[in-house]
Amino acid sequence: MPSFEFKDSSVKMPDTAEEFIGKLLYRLRSGEEVLKIPKREGGDRISKGMFYHLEPEMFIQISGYTEFTCPKDSFTLMPGEVCIIPAKVGHHEEARPFSGFSFYNLVVMIRGVHTMMHIANSAKGRPHTFKYISYETAINTGRLKTYIEDLCELADDTEEGVKSDLAVSLMQAILNLLLVIIRKKEKVGDAGKVVECKTLIAGSLGNPTLNVKKLAARMKCSPDYLSHRFHHETGTKITEYINSQRTEMAKGLLESSDLSLKEIAWACGYSDPGYFTRVFTRRMQVSPRAYRKRLS
Repeated sequence: MPSFEFKDSSVKMPDTAEEFIGKLLYRLRSGEEVLKIPKREGGDRISKGMFYHLEPEMFIQISGYTEFTCPKDSFTLMPGEVCIIPAKVGHHEEARPFSGFSFYNLVVMIRGVHTMMHIANSAKGRPHTFKYISYETAINTGRLKTYIEDLCELADDTEEGVKSDLAVSLMQAILNLLLVIIRKKEKVGDAGKVVECKTLIAGSLGNPTLNVKKLAARMKCSPDYLSHRFHHETGTKITEYINSQRTEMAKGLLESSDLSLKEIAWACGYSDPGYFTRVFTRRMQVSPRAYRKRLS
C-alpha cells in the first residue's frame, strides 16, 4: 500500500503533487472508499471564518487530518482520502497531526483558465500554503471543472453517491487529467515574481489575513522588494490589487448567489462587512446592495 507520509524537506512541486495523485489512483483502483463530498442542499449559507468559492475545490490528505465543517455537513478527511468541495458550499478547515505525522495536504483550485495546486502545512491549526504551482491551460481546466461538477451532481442525485462505480470512474478521470496538466508543464510559475504573486493572491482571496508580509514570506523575498517589484511592473500597489480582485469576486457572488452582504464580505476575506461596503462602493461607485438591486 502506498505511504501517505513524508517529511518537510522532501516536498517539491510539482513532483509531490504527481506522487500523491498517483498514490490516490492506486487506492481507487484497489477498490478502497476514499472519496468524500459534503451535502449541499438548502441553498447558499456560510458562517464567519468559512471559505466560499464559485468554483469547486479538491483536497487530497497526505498526512495528518482535516476536520471539515460545512453548513449541512461535517466530516474528517484522513490520510489517503480525497474531498471535493462543490462550488457555493461554505467550508471551514481545521488542520491536525495524526499518528506522529504533521499535517500536509494537496489542494487543487480552479480559477479562470488556471489550475492551481499547492501543498499546505499547518499554522496554528489552520492550513497554510507551503509549496504551490499554477498551470494556464484553458481547455484542460475547463474539462477538469466539468468533470468535478459532474461528480458533485452524481453524488447528489444517486443513492450510492460517491460509492457508485460511475463516481469512482469520474474521480479516476479527474486525477488522470490532473496528471496530464502537470506533465504538459504549462506552468506560469517561471514568469516572474509578479505573476507568482497574482497566482497566490487568486488562491487566497477569502483569507482575511492576506497581506504583503505574508505573501512575501511565502515567496521567500522581502515585503519591500515584492511591493516595489509589483508596483513597478503593474503600476498598482499590492493592497489595491487585492481589493480589486476581491471586488470582482464580490460582484460574482452578488450576481449568482443568495448570500447576504455580510456573508459575501466574509467570503471575500473581509472580517468587517462595513469595510467591505466602503471598498466596494469606492471602486464601483455604487453600494453592494444597490449593485444587486440593479441586477434584479
